[in-house]
Amino acid sequence: MQQRIRYLLESLQQAGISATLAWSVDRLRSKAGRSGQQLIRFRPKGVPHPLVARPSPSSDPDVFRQVFLDRQYAPFDELAGVKSILDLGANVGYSSAYFLAHFPDAQVLAVEPDAENYEMCVRNLSPYGARARVKNGAVWCKTATLYTVGDYGDNRNWAVAVSESPSPGSTPVQAWDIDSLLDEIAGEHPVDILKIDIEGSELALFAEHPKWLQRVRNLCIELHGEECRISFDRAMMAYEYKRENWGELVMCHDIRRMRAG
Repeated sequence: MQQRIRYLLESLQQAGISATLAWSVDRLRSKAGRSGQQLIRFRPKGVPHPLVARPSPSSDPDVFRQVFLDRQYAPFDELAGVKSILDLGANVGYSSAYFLAHFPDAQVLAVEPDAENYEMCVRNLSPYGARARVKNGAVWCKTATLYTVGDYGDNRNWAVAVSESPSPGSTPVQAWDIDSLLDEIAGEHPVDILKIDIEGSELALFAEHPKWLQRVRNLCIELHGEECRISFDRAMMAYEYKRENWGELVMCHDIRRMRAG
């Protein structure tokens, strides 16, 4: 009980009263087996525009908790000069909204493969106008047509994986290579923050010593499985950076090509 009270007090400090209250009410309803029927509306402290979430059993309240209560991107809060952010696996846009609030001079390109998540992401980021662009699709090692995977993770909204092969009930999804997305958000400059949460597709991104890493200043990634971790670690061996494990994320600061000798 003391731990729960402490977490609630920390959440009030981090996200504010209204956002914490909306999240807590959804949790209580979920535990009582009473799912809400309407979208939850909340505005975390420091975020200039209200956000919406689908009620439990949607994963939206859990993503909200990770981003705004647990503050999983806090290690990047003190980065200076952030102008460009590429959000791969944007879900409903909370991570993008967090970054837009913390870096008022930045623009975000958010990429999300699931059509329903994409619609929610557009709704949450549209108040930011030209600062936020949202694409319905996926990232891959090449431009291609992929397919959603019908049975992945816990099958909730945050567990949307893609594959090169169709399966029963799968939906075709446009996919872009990461260099094209970097061109779109950062042009000839390095992207300041690259966020990756793509349900195992990182295995394709980090294969064969990807040269696009030279175009990234800071990176945060959720790795899905040991094979993905090995591929990521192998690719990052060619770079100098400060590494920090933060909850489910690996945070890489100030990425630079390893100096010869």
